[in-house]
Amino acid sequence: MKPGKAVALLAFLVNDPDLFELVREISACDRIGSFRGRLYRMLPQSDHRDSWHGDLIEGRMVAMNINLGTVPYSGGVLEIREHRSKRVVQRVANTRPGDAVIFRIDPSLEHRVTTVEGAVPKTAYVGFFCSDSGSELGQPEAILAGESARIGR
Repeated sequence: MKPGKAVALLAFLVNDPDLFELVREISACDRIGSFRGRLYRMLPQSDHRDSWHGDLIEGRMVAMNINLGTVPYSGGVLEIREHRSKRVVQRVANTRPGDAVIFRIDPSLEHRVTTVEGAVPKTAYVGFFCSDSGSELGQPEAILAGESARIGR
């Protein structure tokens, strides 16, 4: 989904020092400098799926996925596995509106989101709590300025 006012508002709300401290306490990660996120939608009964991957890049420490849908969906389950053994160690379904999941990024783990089933798409705000503060998404006014320029305001 293209950046716009919704992404800017979410970035503003999530880039909160009190939330950073709470996430840091829960995850035992280092100091958080920013949250970088995006909106996405996975359509059911389609080829929309995620492959196994790790996210230990660009200062990422903790991942978060917030369900922004208005009704529950099926499938679209977060799976976390051990990188070496390929053993799945956790499955989390945040399928109800407002559900959120956070998990620490670890070099020994990989994750993916399974295919959405049924008739309801998965709409979510997903991203990473990062060690640095150099993210444009940590500066919602930059996104709004870009959106205004794009639509000629």
